[in-house]
Amino acid sequence: MPQTISWNISARRSFSLTQTRAIGQSLSQETVSRDFTANRGFNFNWKVTEKALINLTIAYQTDFASSLTHLETDEFNNPRPESAIWSDILGGQFFGQDFRYNQSLDFKTSPRLPSIAKINEYFQITAGYNVRYGWNNDFRQPQVGRSAGFKTELLLD
Repeated sequence: MPQTISWNISARRSFSLTQTRAIGQSLSQETVSRDFTANRGFNFNWKVTEKALINLTIAYQTDFASSLTHLETDEFNNPRPESAIWSDILGGQFFGQDFRYNQSLDFKTSPRLPSIAKINEYFQITAGYNVRYGWNNDFRQPQVGRSAGFKTELLLD
């Protein structure tokens, strides 16, 4: 059984209205900025064996970031009623459109050395493997705003 299991869910919503001053004959301008994001994640750590021959540990982590900003306004960029926004969320939009994803898987082992000539008192072997994967999608830049990547590491001490 895993020693640690955790989930997290969070949301952030912001609204900003900026209005410039009219100076001389220039007109006052209004700028509205909206943001509505949701984050969720999961991870676990598991010592599969402890004080045994292999001493294996596994760790897994994943997280998503999503945007719900598209629910804030209608097709004419007018604010939508609060009830309509929450109706869409509870009716199936849930976390919105994903724009970031990360995942990591980690294996570590520290094999138990034999006690011949007290070698286990002077030496310790540690080995591990880690792989990370992630992608990003910037909705503002449909053609160049996408990226994905992975990284692997192998450790032997």
